Amino acid sequence: MRLQIPALILLSALSAADVSGDLVAGYLDALGEGVAYERDGNEFMLLAAVDDTTQVPYMYILVDPEMEGCLIVALTPGVVPASGPERAAALETLGTLNWNNT
Repeated sequence: MRLQIPALILLSALSAADVSGDLVAGYLDALGEGVAYERDGNEFMLLAAVDDTTQVPYMYILVDPEMEGCLIVALTPGVVPASGPERAAALETLGTLNWNNT
């Protein structure tokens, strides 16, 4: 994803500074208009544009100033079919991913 390098830069910058929600917001704002996000206090949800009207979340950031750190979770959106063999295959894949990637 094209925003992985800015995310790594964000992580390295945060490791050398006192962590706060305002600090993370400042770094995200400095990355420019290509980074859309929603903020609720110390929680951030980064959004990717799918088309002109739809944005999907792709990264969650939780800032914990007391622990001087952040929890960053990369999200992989997907669709699980309502029924049929594709549903079983999708759920099996999700189970395998969860087992292998704690």
